[in-house]
Amino acid sequence: AYPYRNNGISHFIGEYAAELRRRGHAVETERMYFWMEKWRNWRWLTLIGRLRDGFDAILVQHTPTASGPLLPLFLRAARKRGVPVAVISHEMPSVYAKHLPAALRPLYHAYERSILAGAAVPVVQSELHARELKSIGFHRPVTVVPVPVYASAHATPPLDGPRDAWGYYGMISPKKGVDLLLSAYCRRPPGHFPPLRLFGGPAPGNEPYVESLRQSVPEAYRAHIAFRGYVEDADLPGELARLSLVVLPYRWASQSAVLTEALRHHVPYLASDLPFFAEFQARYGLGTLFRTDSVDDLLHALEAARENPWPRTPQTKAAFEAVLEELSLRNCADTLLAAIEKSRTRG
Repeated sequence: AYPYRNNGISHFIGEYAAELRRRGHAVETERMYFWMEKWRNWRWLTLIGRLRDGFDAILVQHTPTASGPLLPLFLRAARKRGVPVAVISHEMPSVYAKHLPAALRPLYHAYERSILAGAAVPVVQSELHARELKSIGFHRPVTVVPVPVYASAHATPPLDGPRDAWGYYGMISPKKGVDLLLSAYCRRPPGHFPPLRLFGGPAPGNEPYVESLRQSVPEAYRAHIAFRGYVEDADLPGELARLSLVVLPYRWASQSAVLTEALRHHVPYLASDLPFFAEFQARYGLGTLFRTDSVDDLLHALEAARENPWPRTPQTKAAFEAVLEELSLRNCADTLLAAIEKSRTRG
């Protein structure tokens, strides 16, 4: 889906579009969201007519709930017309397969294979995702382009100011594990941990859930736990620059733009040990992990963060900046464009 006001993190497509325009490309976008607008999935068939319009390449941001069943037909037509399509797969197959009956999983895996096989450039966002594709029978080489550190339209404030709070950032739904964080935080007396700020509103349809979280906070802790709701883009850098720790207690995830946004502001992370976070931590460091879905382990990790705050030294600042450079939107776009050009020479 093309980006819209959505807790400040759903800008993936818009950021890439802006980067390509800065490089002199003309970019057109088309919104597709099968799960919410099933009737619009026929748009894939009418878009086949646009393959004659002279596009150098097409980028498809793919999840099954967004792409729907007709994308393979569009990819087949694009291949016949010689228009290279890069399909950027945002979620590992296991994320969706676990919600399906076992008998339907082979059919779903075949769907995922058909989409990536139809792409001139199949793209994933982690080595973990690439390995999982092999496990479901997709053996073509894939291009790994990590979630980038987005370009910022707003200045990053000085990062050497006071860091007087911990935070959570992003849309809130049961999969994000905010209830685990609240439970662990409230196992110690009020004021034991730094103030906790929760930035972001409910994911669509989760308004009652977020209200239940708010009501679950005991009265004695309400001065220490702030549900800040949606934070406008212009205000977000100032808020993140005051955090000494961002907590990502997700129950599942296969990538996270929140993580890289925190790193931009030199905020270390405490994340559940899901495969994506474990891979990121092993490669880049800059944070710690706790056992997924374990309040006890999260509490232990929060105590460790309280007793031994992340050091703020020239060496740690340099470490943040090195990772930010490697994951910059510029570098990620370079990798994506190079893969498209390579496919063009092969074709």
